[in-house]
Amino acid sequence: MTSFPTAPNQASRLTEERLRRMFSDLRPRLERGETRRAYGREAAIGEVLRLLQSPLPRHPVLLGRSGVGKSAMMYQIADLVRRGDCPEPLRGMRLLQTSPRQLLSGLPAGEAAIAALRELWSTFRESGPALVLLQSAQEAADYPELVATLADLLNDPGEAPIRLLAEARADRWSHLQTKGTTYTRVFVPVMLSEIEGEALGALLQAACADLEVEYGVPVNASARERAVELTQRYIPTRAQPGKAIQLLEETLAMQAGADDGMAEITAREVTERFATMTQLPMMLLDDEVLWDEEAVRSHLQGRVLGQELAVEATLQRLSLLKAGIHDPRRPLGVFFFLGPTGVGKTELAKALASFLFGRDDQLVRLNMTDYTEQWQFAQLFGDADPDEPIEQQRGQLAVRLADQLFSVLLLDEFEKAHPNIFQRFLQLFDEGIMINGAGEEVNVRNSIIILTSNLASSGGAIEEWGFARATRGETLEQRVMRSAESFFAPEFLNRIDGVVFFHPLDRATVRRIAFRELNDLFRREGLARRGIHLEWDDSVVDWILDRGYSQHYGARFLRRQIEKSVSYSLARALITQPIARGSHVRIYVVGGPRGEIKAKVLPPDTEVSSGNVAFDVETRPRDVDIARIKAALPELRARVERVAGVHASPAMRAERDHSLEALAHPEFWDNAERARRRMQALGALSARIELVDGLLQLLGDIEALVPEIYGASDRGKIAAVARTYGELLINLDRAELDLHFVDDWDPLDAWVTITPGGGGDGRSAAWAVELVEMYLAWARSRGFEAVVVDEAVAPGSKILLRARLRVAGYGTFALLRHETGAHRLVEGVGDGGRTTRYANVLVWPQIDPDVHLLLADLELDGATANGRGNFLKRLRSRVTVTHRPSNRMIECVGEGSLAETEALTLELMRARIVVEEQESGRSAAGD
Repeated sequence: MTSFPTAPNQASRLTEERLRRMFSDLRPRLERGETRRAYGREAAIGEVLRLLQSPLPRHPVLLGRSGVGKSAMMYQIADLVRRGDCPEPLRGMRLLQTSPRQLLSGLPAGEAAIAALRELWSTFRESGPALVLLQSAQEAADYPELVATLADLLNDPGEAPIRLLAEARADRWSHLQTKGTTYTRVFVPVMLSEIEGEALGALLQAACADLEVEYGVPVNASARERAVELTQRYIPTRAQPGKAIQLLEETLAMQAGADDGMAEITAREVTERFATMTQLPMMLLDDEVLWDEEAVRSHLQGRVLGQELAVEATLQRLSLLKAGIHDPRRPLGVFFFLGPTGVGKTELAKALASFLFGRDDQLVRLNMTDYTEQWQFAQLFGDADPDEPIEQQRGQLAVRLADQLFSVLLLDEFEKAHPNIFQRFLQLFDEGIMINGAGEEVNVRNSIIILTSNLASSGGAIEEWGFARATRGETLEQRVMRSAESFFAPEFLNRIDGVVFFHPLDRATVRRIAFRELNDLFRREGLARRGIHLEWDDSVVDWILDRGYSQHYGARFLRRQIEKSVSYSLARALITQPIARGSHVRIYVVGGPRGEIKAKVLPPDTEVSSGNVAFDVETRPRDVDIARIKAALPELRARVERVAGVHASPAMRAERDHSLEALAHPEFWDNAERARRRMQALGALSARIELVDGLLQLLGDIEALVPEIYGASDRGKIAAVARTYGELLINLDRAELDLHFVDDWDPLDAWVTITPGGGGDGRSAAWAVELVEMYLAWARSRGFEAVVVDEAVAPGSKILLRARLRVAGYGTFALLRHETGAHRLVEGVGDGGRTTRYANVLVWPQIDPDVHLLLADLELDGATANGRGNFLKRLRSRVTVTHRPSNRMIECVGEGSLAETEALTLELMRARIVVEEQESGRSAAGD
């Protein structure tokens, strides 16, 4: 039987061609056995056959969730008609298949479409009775101008009956019914519910019996049970039995094609196939695969440097998922990432997506600054207006999550969204599902949701807060949490599984990030294919850090700076000359800190000095001497173990683990002040332990590599040992310095103010100049950055009245704090007498910009300055700041603009007030 008659002329051939595009002939597929039958739907099949044989146009529509068996049931009914095993009125019918999209694809555009549809339908009817399977019947809503016409045609019985058997998603169909169209009224709903429990087990046994015949491999009971378990737990958007049958068939298809063959399909094969389909790690899916927490930690910390506490909080949630004790009615996890810009919040979200789902693109990112207005609520969650296009009815959230069985949903800068959006997300956090404007169920139960915010984490985030308003000694962590609690309602924060703090990155961490990015660049395929060896020195990293890192934006622009400077210079060197395989390319800086990056190609046989080897950190010693490193190992081991005994004893590790477990309990957050204190203590403890673990890992790597390469000439491995050795020395120095810290200020940078004593006479001024030079030389010898930022001299001369230095480096305040006081220089004179010169030194910590000054409390006075100093070549601006409530005054004379000197003076005033108020508090406590 043919579906359409052969056309006798050109016009008829055009009509026939359009009809063939609108309808697919189903009979050949049925005859070849390419369709599946429905299981456990005998009663529903009988009901549909009764509706189809009615002389009235009663078109059944099968309604249910995806996977419930709608399509399989349609195909089984069509096959019954093909075989004649059906009521008499249905026998001999043409068997066709279409969808609203396909049905309307053969129509011309514009107003002619309605007339063409009527004409084509008339021709179609003349071809004889037909049973048409209409897939995705709800898609008709996408064509509102043609829906009414299509409904009229379906409602007309005609001489040659056309019977439609449709299927649709129940949620979309219900939404379509609310629009009051005649289209839905021509169908009779037949609901298909999900099959569960013992009925599901029996059904899968029958389905597997058919699959075993087709693939020749039996499926045991454990495989069927595992298929149900995995699909129920991880695929909530689809219904049974379809999702379990699909997984079993996918497993059979994979195993049937294997060379070694299999005796039977077990739970193990089902789990492996599910892992391949979903990209979820076996470590998470298979109870027999032990949870390697250290491997997961290593993966996350390798991507996100310097945020150990954030990684630990994330790791804890993954442990709950592995154990299967999370609430399946909620998202896999809801995290609130709080911290400054550019410190790794988004990178940790990407790392999490990579670990869980195999690739970063499983991250669905929504910038909530795009949803700040009330009208954008509908843009995000869907507009229920039936006149809007279907995409707008669905909403951006549903569109972005479409076809994503698993995802990490990142809601960036969440606090900037409209408050109504906060409330809607409460439902998602609680229930894991919501209904969008198109009537669809949006399910995020297989998503980890991450909210990010830099609320109150930068200097300009909150304008009105001064020393009286902020708790003395309040940490960034405490301030951010306090701001979050004042901004969001308690019921909102109570639905968060974990609040994760990200701290500002220090320069050493950003340096490690820069090296990682450079290594990623140098591993790219274009270089590996040519066998090119790349080398660079520390000046390249310093140059990148100066341009790609800032305290305000963190490391956000680091990668962009590398692409802009290093990649371009490298590409230019590679494409402007022939490159022999195995050549060396040297990346270097010309012109000093203000210069530019260059790339130079060296022949393969060029001997490159050890100083040109690429170092991951500022390596010491500069010359790579493996014998010296080997000799130093016993002392290094003793130093590391001494630090471990103080910073990471077994008792301290147990305390950390206990605190991390407490984070999972809701009562941890009941008392906000207590939670702040405990989070602060946990952060400090975790940082010390992570530092020790890093030292042990570095030392272990060196101890393993040195015997292997001792006496060898493998430059690559020698460079690796040098990098690791240098990093160990720097981190070990830092850890040993930590042992001497007495308060939270000790790790900070320092302000050093030097003023001559003795009434400002020339001899004391010269002594003060010597002291400045001594501090500058000391800083250089320790690898610290020191610069004179303020210098006052006597009018018309260079006699020093005051000099201030900024000394930057980890722990500089701890090393310099005891320098505060009078410094004397006693010198002999000609007759056996002696003379004494005095200078006063005052050391303050460089306080983080978390503490703000109220402008109303300040009096600022600025003016241009003239003259030259001993250290500042030209004095350009003078600023005086007076803090009225305390009558404190600070003056600065600098070589920058008035604005730059004003900012410096305010920083110094901030430090002075914090230090003196704390000292005053200690004195009062002592009294």
